[in-house]
Amino acid sequence: MANRYWISEGDCDLGVGEVGYLIEICPQQGVDRFVATREPGRTNMSREPRVRGWLGETDNVQRVARGKCRAIRVDKSRRTLVETVDDTVEATADVLE
Repeated sequence: MANRYWISEGDCDLGVGEVGYLIEICPQQGVDRFVATREPGRTNMSREPRVRGWLGETDNVQRVARGKCRAIRVDKSRRTLVETVDDTVEATADVLE
């Protein structure tokens, strides 16, 4: 089952219908948020691209790659609704090459 998330205007690089990568930003204090990017997240030490899993922590803010997502629609306040996409091992391997 796909999950859906609203993403703030400045945190989404995707147009409606485009597929990208969902990254969760988790500050030690404050509210977690999601960003959607065209490129997979990179680990903070080795800079290795990662579609899923922990990316690292800097200044008490963790980043976690949550997989692929598709932009569904944009509302009047310019937030974008994204839906997670089930990706296969082959699709993930193509991105990382």
